[in-house]
Amino acid sequence: MKKIILFLLAITATSTAFADHHPKPKQMGDHHPIGRHYLLDAQHCKETKDGIGWFLARADSLFEDIEKYGKEKNRKWNDKKWREVSFFAELAADYSTVYQVWCKHID
Repeated sequence: MKKIILFLLAITATSTAFADHHPKPKQMGDHHPIGRHYLLDAQHCKETKDGIGWFLARADSLFEDIEKYGKEKNRKWNDKKWREVSFFAELAADYSTVYQVWCKHID
């Protein structure tokens, strides 16, 4: 049984070692973002980064409203504001992930 397991492990290890060495399809040219395996070009990355900043600023602004007026307002108002803060914070997080994955070539 040990020999079978070792044999299977050896086959698996060698097949994964060679998995990245497939011939690449013809590139569309270095100037084309898809040809270079980029989803976003420099302009789109800048817009994504600017969007992240806007989402964070909006979430911060809403949070400041909660701090300032939260005790005066009712629970419904507070719940609505917290949902908005959460929404913009999640958008910033999602866009940050996109930026981190697809805009590595910009940094």
